[in-house]
Amino acid sequence: MGMDDKTLQRKLNQLARLANELDAEAKRRYGDEGHLFFEAEGTFYIMAGDADPDREGSAERQKFIRARSDGYCRMGTGAW
Repeated sequence: MGMDDKTLQRKLNQLARLANELDAEAKRRYGDEGHLFFEAEGTFYIMAGDADPDREGSAERQKFIRARSDGYCRMGTGAW
């Protein structure tokens, strides 16, 4: 059985609040460069900064990982 529209909206709002809470905690711990990051492979990461994309690759970027989620999230990402 699926969920009704009201439950769907409530859960979307909860997801947004949780993501914002985790991003705020990353900033509290690691300063302005801290952030929540969702990788396309389906994992969430708490980052303490980021590599320079013009000079460094993914190996350098991964040095900033401080925590990661277990399991796979089937959430897509993109930009319009």
